[in-house]
Amino acid sequence: MRVDGTVFTHYRGDETEVTVALSEDKEAYTGIAAKAFLSCKTIQKLEIAGSVAEIGDWAFAHMQNLEVLVLPKREIVFGKKVFLNCGRLAQILVQGDNTGNPGLPFFLAASVRDLQQEELLRPHEAGEEKTHKDWMKDYDRALFRYLEAPDETGFDPVFFGWFKVEDIDDQMPVFLRKKRRIKAALILLRLLYPMHLTDENQEKLYAYVRAAVPSKEEGKIHTAVYDLFCEEDSPYTENIRYLQILKESGALDSDLEGLLLENMKNASAELRGYLLREKSEEGKKADFFADFTL
Repeated sequence: MRVDGTVFTHYRGDETEVTVALSEDKEAYTGIAAKAFLSCKTIQKLEIAGSVAEIGDWAFAHMQNLEVLVLPKREIVFGKKVFLNCGRLAQILVQGDNTGNPGLPFFLAASVRDLQQEELLRPHEAGEEKTHKDWMKDYDRALFRYLEAPDETGFDPVFFGWFKVEDIDDQMPVFLRKKRRIKAALILLRLLYPMHLTDENQEKLYAYVRAAVPSKEEGKIHTAVYDLFCEEDSPYTENIRYLQILKESGALDSDLEGLLLENMKNASAELRGYLLREKSEEGKKADFFADFTL
């Protein structure tokens, strides 16, 4: 590694929460070696001390149960594919974050999990009030590049034994549905935490939301927004703000309200009440305008 000092070389253990800070000789770690936590299946939360200045290639790759990573607010050199296949990484917290942005941990995690833009992992800029706005501009640029790229981008067919062309035809719809779901989730996340979001970008995201709901004309049911709200144990049924975002975007019409009421699993009484009120208001508007028909 390029840093001098004590390097954490390899994790051996079965803890669910781990802190990389001091060696057995009580020396502060200055780096984490390549593949140090490769394929570790037990760790759910990993905290990195402020002395660490470099993290090597594939250091956290295939940590399939890692959910929370805590980084110091300093410049860190990251190697290649550090977060490869960390699909459950939900938050990257920055120690000493003074931005006042509750969405920052989720944006940092999305940067490496979905956008695959590890160059955005600059905790010393993202978590610092003076540079946070510029970092959010960089995040939004990366977000819109991802949203505007064709859904097929990144498709890599998996070959099983005796390969046939039809195998690709089977895999592509699954890939596209997952990709569109990820895009919808990223859009709702940005609208949920709109700090430093420009009016122009907000309207673009609203347009994406409207395009991602079921289309009555085409008879589509399994679209991105529907999938997010109606899957088992959906986190989108725990926060009424998501429904309000659909309303603000113009996507929450009577058709979608009916679909969600019928198919949302484990939705709270608050969410169901909100949908019923919205549906009732839609009915009142329809009756009001009907009075003007000849």
